[in-house]
Amino acid sequence: MGKFCGSCGSMIADGAAVCARCGNPAPAAIYGAGYAPVAYARSSAAEALAGASEPAGMGPVAPLQVRRAGATAEIEQLQGFREKVLAQGDSIANSFGAEPTGFIKVIAWMVRATCLDKRVARAAAQDTGGNGAAIAALAITATPGVLFGILVSGFRMGLVLGVATTVVLTVATLTITFFSLSMLSAKIVDINLPVGTVLRVLAYPQAIAVLGSIPILGSFIGPVARIWSIVASAEAIREVTGAKAEKAIIFAAIGALIQACVWMVLSILAARTAMLFQIR
Repeated sequence: MGKFCGSCGSMIADGAAVCARCGNPAPAAIYGAGYAPVAYARSSAAEALAGASEPAGMGPVAPLQVRRAGATAEIEQLQGFREKVLAQGDSIANSFGAEPTGFIKVIAWMVRATCLDKRVARAAAQDTGGNGAAIAALAITATPGVLFGILVSGFRMGLVLGVATTVVLTVATLTITFFSLSMLSAKIVDINLPVGTVLRVLAYPQAIAVLGSIPILGSFIGPVARIWSIVASAEAIREVTGAKAEKAIIFAAIGALIQACVWMVLSILAARTAMLFQIR
């Protein structure tokens, strides 16, 4: 039986993490810190292939049984890869303890979300008091990049101004990104997600982006890490909103694009402002 939203009074379907009308968290128990491995059932795509019949009017193509077997094998390989990633995330997160708290819990959730554990997104969406933890996750992810930015800008602006500029740019970029995604959510994933929900759901899958801050190697690893964070973010959005895969991917990709564009524009403005002050 469905529940009623405490904010707008609409019926919330069983298993939904947020209200489809207003986007506020569903009244449900939040997942605990101890996670059991996820057992995924056979995908609906594989089931559909298994029950398909040969369409009429087909030309000289491979028999349906051959095509069906190939497609099913690809789906099962993808599921197998996903389960391995989940298991790896479980292994790493469990090393922090059965029920971590505070800072360690944030790290564990970052690891699990990066490894495509969708339960983190659901738990985060329902935890209305978890904005601080989500901000902590973003701070951990951004710290290496901030330090590198301070190192670079410090030579041009001075250490104090470099620290202030980099921190302000990071905070402003993330703030604009999450507010923009909140405003676009109804049009893309058909649910109006509040800014707080967007923040909590998308904060943890960003963790892998820290690899892009590694000196020298970051230039090669960074693009791959960014793509992976988009995939992990899309998984999180799908879990919370029930959106189709393509919509969730578009939503996550737009978020990454907004973040990159805002950072670039603000960085240019900051550099030009610093030049003007130096000229004067």
